[in-house]
Amino acid sequence: MGAPLGAQSPAPSTLLAAFVLSVCFLSTEAYMQLTNIVMNPPKPVDKGNVRFTPSMLPPIPVSCRWYRREMSDKDTILAYFFEPKPTTRKGPNYTGRETMRPDCSLEITNLNFTDSTNFIVLIYGRGGIMAGSVEIDIPGRGLSRSNIIAIVIGCIGAVGVVCVILFLIYQEDLQATLNTFAEAYEKLGLSLNIGKTKVLFQQSPAQPFGVYIGVYIAVKP
Repeated sequence: MGAPLGAQSPAPSTLLAAFVLSVCFLSTEAYMQLTNIVMNPPKPVDKGNVRFTPSMLPPIPVSCRWYRREMSDKDTILAYFFEPKPTTRKGPNYTGRETMRPDCSLEITNLNFTDSTNFIVLIYGRGGIMAGSVEIDIPGRGLSRSNIIAIVIGCIGAVGVVCVILFLIYQEDLQATLNTFAEAYEKLGLSLNIGKTKVLFQQSPAQPFGVYIGVYIAVKP
């Protein structure tokens, strides 16, 4: 069925661009493979070194990139290009402690707790793309992510305990205040109407920019 009368057909260049993009997308999806990362030593330590080596490369590699934390331009550490001649380019996340080799391995020296994160490699080759990731946790003077999570949970628990303790301490004072109100109302022959009790906001005349909270208790005779 042809295009409706009066409708403008897409330009041939637009159709060609859409076709090329779709083919590239399908090709990337079809040839994307995962590669394991060998970490040496298996348990890196503070002030030590570590080397990440992909276990498999494309038959004809074109380039490979290493990222810290996320696979984005701002998290790029190093990029290695095989053609037209071997070249290494530094990324925004390069710290001066990283070295990249022709086998797409990444070596990091003088490790510290800030290196406790995820490292990702993306390897482009003729006929396919390979990707892999590895995560390390460097113990030492700094705090690892697991330690930070434990501290946060502990702080939340401590705040809860403090709130309970304060409530128990001031519970008697609060009850004594309420008893005083109840006794005064009883002597006046009045009764408290909890359903009509309201807490209203009132600006203090003496402090025009301050906050004053007044409690008004409605009573019924």
